[in-house]
Amino acid sequence: MHTLLSGILSGCLLAQAPTLKAPSPLVIPLGKPTDVTLTGANLADPVAVHLDIPAAITIPAEANNGKDAAKLLVKIAPDKSAGPGFHALRLATKRGTSNLRLFLTDELPVVAKVEGVKKKETAPEITPPCVVTGRADAEQADWYRFKAKKGDRVVFEILGRRLGSVVDPQVTLFDAKGRELRAGHSNDAPGAQTDPRLVHAFAADGEYLVQVRDTAWRGGEDFVYAMRVGSFPVATCAFPLAITRGKAAQVGFAGPHVEGVAPVAVTAPADPGLAAIEAVPRFGKDGLPGWPVSVMLSPFEELVENEPADQSQAQKIPVPCGISGKFQRKGDSDRYSFAAKAKDDRFIIEAQTSEWGSPAEVLLTILDAKGTKLAETTPTQAPRLDFKAPAAGEFTVLVEHLHLWGGPDEVYRLQVAPHEPGFDLTVALDRVDIRQEASAALPVQIVRRDYAGPVELSLTGPAGLTASGTIAQGAPAKPADPAGSLTINCPAGLKIGLVPVMVTGKATINGKPVTVVASTRPALSAALANLPVPPARLSRSVAVAVLERAPFALAAKVDPASVAPGKDAVLTITLTRRDGFAEPVALTLAGLPANATADSPTIAKDKNEAKITVKTKGNTPVGAPALIVNGKAKVGGADLTVAAPAVTLTIKK
Repeated sequence: MHTLLSGILSGCLLAQAPTLKAPSPLVIPLGKPTDVTLTGANLADPVAVHLDIPAAITIPAEANNGKDAAKLLVKIAPDKSAGPGFHALRLATKRGTSNLRLFLTDELPVVAKVEGVKKKETAPEITPPCVVTGRADAEQADWYRFKAKKGDRVVFEILGRRLGSVVDPQVTLFDAKGRELRAGHSNDAPGAQTDPRLVHAFAADGEYLVQVRDTAWRGGEDFVYAMRVGSFPVATCAFPLAITRGKAAQVGFAGPHVEGVAPVAVTAPADPGLAAIEAVPRFGKDGLPGWPVSVMLSPFEELVENEPADQSQAQKIPVPCGISGKFQRKGDSDRYSFAAKAKDDRFIIEAQTSEWGSPAEVLLTILDAKGTKLAETTPTQAPRLDFKAPAAGEFTVLVEHLHLWGGPDEVYRLQVAPHEPGFDLTVALDRVDIRQEASAALPVQIVRRDYAGPVELSLTGPAGLTASGTIAQGAPAKPADPAGSLTINCPAGLKIGLVPVMVTGKATINGKPVTVVASTRPALSAALANLPVPPARLSRSVAVAVLERAPFALAAKVDPASVAPGKDAVLTITLTRRDGFAEPVALTLAGLPANATADSPTIAKDKNEAKITVKTKGNTPVGAPALIVNGKAKVGGADLTVAAPAVTLTIKK
């Protein structure tokens, strides 16, 4: 990782922040207080447990709970309004905020901890419908016994990899004599990120066995899974894949077991901070719930293909819009026509599938009115075209499956929109720790689209925290470096705890205001064992842990406040000591622009001030970087890092 990013990250997370393993149990019933055991490291002195859903949460004080660094008991009662799904859990202690862990809520009965699962002969009996949790161990399989009647159509769905577990699960059915059932195996179900889904129709009454194991016979404490068993729908994705923000819509379902499932009536939130909502498939109003699917929230008009859209007369679509379609059968293709008003009109045409649960792989081709091919996507790259019309007129988008496949899972969303300059933002962290009367910086990366101007950064969150930051014109110098940072300042007296925030970037482009909410998807994916597609509705949230003030504080002042490239500036750092603190403090500077350097002095035990010289060069970019001084010292035998409130150094010619 580049030095600039490493410097900023050093002041964001504390060395003794808690680290969570998978919670136990993995499944928490809706509306029912449940004892949840958290394990990991640095769990002592808890301040708060935060979920992304409404819930009653208490941390019992009995039996020295909260004193053990490796174990913590929490009582959680999720509100019934949450519905089934994946949800986020974090722990904040006096020393920082934890990594994110996913748990499940469900309406299915939860099977209590079972014994004997590691041997077929002692397999415990489960009664569908139910959800049971387990852990894969190396060179071993888990076995469960159940009864079924002739004609029963039962679903066995494993939630493992999608849970952020490292397990690669498979599920297999056997009869009572241990013989594998025909069509009784699943591994890597379409759209399930290597998790299996099995829908099996039983041919006879009897007792059966279900086996769950890692495909490579691996195992360990992080190879956890949940298995849902019952007669409920199996949806791979929503259909349509997207709905328009602020509008009422009907959301249907695509997948191997959704016949007879009615669409769900929803009103899409208008909040631009939400990337997606979730919809739950059911057989009938009061039927058992299938696992929910994500529905994209779009700023455009959202349509559904008119079947058959593969006729010679292509379906006309407005620009901009999104349209969802299906490859119903092998070799299926769809055509959509749109109008260019003038020569050189520029359009961005792209297809989305896997990020919304569909396994389809799409090939896009642009045709003119005579059917001549003008452009085509590259099979090894994302299906996206930056198309410039050679003349005014009608053009057709031919949508095909890359492998000519078809079926109930093969869904896509096509988006056609005029090209507009803009940018996308990514926050390099999904969590940050900040102390009262101190600051922290969130590094922000940018991908520009024909816009090189500045971007003003801000924070959406609770009252009390303030934030500011700017991505300078043309930044960053290196693609892997952060373009800028958002400095968060915490006042004295702000309540200690954990709160979710979002980072927003604003700019004026061609006279129009543009607002973009930053994504945390790379950090979220990394927190979930590099899960390729983490839950979309969690992909814009940053957890901020507000901690009690430190026994020392730093303040910085820069002089001069504005320099030309090639000139130097000096930061004067003042140290305030509290509560008898008398240790030396090592200083580092974060947020330096490209082609600038700074020294790293130490404030001695008997001193309270130091100076840092910032040296710029002739090729240092102009801008107004926020500089943060981090001070590290020993407190109670452990390293403690405190950041000074940011100061702005203006660099201009």
